[in-house]
Amino acid sequence: MMNDFLNVLSTIKAVETPPFLFTRIQQRIENINQNNVSKKIGYSLITSFCVLLLFNIFVINEYTFSTAKEKKLTQTFGLNLTNNLY
Repeated sequence: MMNDFLNVLSTIKAVETPPFLFTRIQQRIENINQNNVSKKIGYSLITSFCVLLLFNIFVINEYTFSTAKEKKLTQTFGLNLTNNLY
């Protein structure tokens, strides 16, 4: 019974590869590693990130100043700052 399974393995033949297949694979791997970002694109990405960061800082500062003004206004009119009903 075991010999029947092993006889199937004897029918396996070696696969013939196309010529220069290995060199083509190596060339594709080298081409993938050579794709670099240009300096112009890199500088523009860094600049846009800095602008976005500065915009976020500006918005956060404006929000904190506006909430401080609102708190002062509510205290002036004697309004309740919390949402508690009791």
